[in-house]
Amino acid sequence: MGLYKTNQIEADNIKKIRTQNALSQEQLAEIIKEELSKNGSHAAIKKSTIQNYESGLYSIPLSVRKAIKDRFHVEIQEAPEPAPLKKIYKDRLKAARKNRGMDEETVSRLSMCPQYKRYETGKYLPKLEHHVMICQALKTRSDYLLGLKNSLPDDSKDTDNNVPQEAGDINHDRKRILKTFSENLKTTREINRLIPNSAAKITGCRDYPKYEKGESLPSLETLYKICKSLEVSSDYLIGTLEDRIKENQ
Repeated sequence: MGLYKTNQIEADNIKKIRTQNALSQEQLAEIIKEELSKNGSHAAIKKSTIQNYESGLYSIPLSVRKAIKDRFHVEIQEAPEPAPLKKIYKDRLKAARKNRGMDEETVSRLSMCPQYKRYETGKYLPKLEHHVMICQALKTRSDYLLGLKNSLPDDSKDTDNNVPQEAGDINHDRKRILKTFSENLKTTREINRLIPNSAAKITGCRDYPKYEKGESLPSLETLYKICKSLEVSSDYLIGTLEDRIKENQ
């Protein structure tokens, strides 16, 4: 399974420029150093630096981008900005609620989220534990609300068929989610044959080790980034879906 990396477009670009010009990584490093020196910069560009850029784990600095453009007359493309998660979330939250024939007050009561209405305005995103309880109340998948899945699940494919009509205690749920999330995140990393430091770099999450240790939960923005980077379902990570692979329908 190929992993999505934050800087994958940049990585593909620089590798393409290098291979089209029949250069080794070491030769490209020397060319970049030469171009940088023209502007008075003496950055330590080595073969390993190019390897890092081509891995997609590291962003290419502006100075290096300029050096490549000056030498090869080609610009390194940047990844397009993703749609704001708040907008995606609010639109899908409203769609899921209407699909269930519920009003905002009912969802707020079932999910034990007094501020539920604020999430549908798009001004705020819930904490992960509240997000889980909203998914349970609406019997919809986390992947759908986060924009990782493109369609509402059918009634026959509810995220959790054993969801109670009334939500449980939020503190108890947080402890359960912490444990489940940490275990499933570690499993995902190991399946992808990554060490914790590599997973932290790929996902761009400094607090990644804390998530695996069960010390804290990520924000929804960070959860989205982890799922995209490791190609894993958010429903699997939070424990409402057995299949760990993200579904894109």
